Amino acid sequence: MPVAGVRKLADFLFPDAGSRAVEHLVSRSTIERIKRSRNLRFSRAATEQIYPVIKVTAKAMELYPNEPEKAVRFLQKPHPMLGGIAPLELARKSGAGADMVMNLFNRIQAGLTV
Repeated sequence: MPVAGVRKLADFLFPDAGSRAVEHLVSRSTIERIKRSRNLRFSRAATEQIYPVIKVTAKAMELYPNEPEKAVRFLQKPHPMLGGIAPLELARKSGAGADMVMNLFNRIQAGLTV
């Protein structure tokens, strides 16, 4: 996954974090390793960490078309159907967490919950 794309995603999801926004998606050691290697792409392992966040972000944007701020707020706000955990936080923890968020999004789209 290209570093520039992850940087854009991080800036979108964490606009107040400034240059440290990427650290919300990958570890500082991973970032330092990429800087040292002068690589323009994240490793497969780092990409697998980031992918669940990309998946739920894309789905949130689908739920809130033309309203990116609402999508980000939804992702960052704790949700009762996720045990009081924010969708973004759950997706960052694991692929299974992202699947739980996707299930919530599917229920919302079907009109089963808010």
